[in-house]
Amino acid sequence: MTDKAPLSAVVIISCLGTLVISLASCLAERIPPRALTRTRMAVIRQRIYEYYAKSGKLPATLADLPEGPPQRDSSLQDGWGRPIQYAVEDKAVTLLSLGKDGRPGGTDDDSDIETEFVVPEPPSAPAPGP
Repeated sequence: MTDKAPLSAVVIISCLGTLVISLASCLAERIPPRALTRTRMAVIRQRIYEYYAKSGKLPATLADLPEGPPQRDSSLQDGWGRPIQYAVEDKAVTLLSLGKDGRPGGTDDDSDIETEFVVPEPPSAPAPGP
């Protein structure tokens, strides 16, 4: 009878572990698409700053950005699975998602999500002293 007790405990622990992993996966997929889109745009913005700091220029496309660290979401898609749009004018960057319906304008989940920012000039090197 004592041999069956450890086996039962292993089965119960295995089942609980599977349940916990399944629940965690379900919860991770439940991030609202608008919130996921805003988060991804913030990550893209940071990646653009890093790219600019290293290269001195803005990427021609978002696909030119190097992958981020493995623990960071480097997706270039919005929460509905469509590519985030990228436009540059001088040093002004616009990131745009057309919302749930994928069309300009709209209300609620169909409304556009847009973020605009200007990439600052990198600090110049101090002038050499006399």
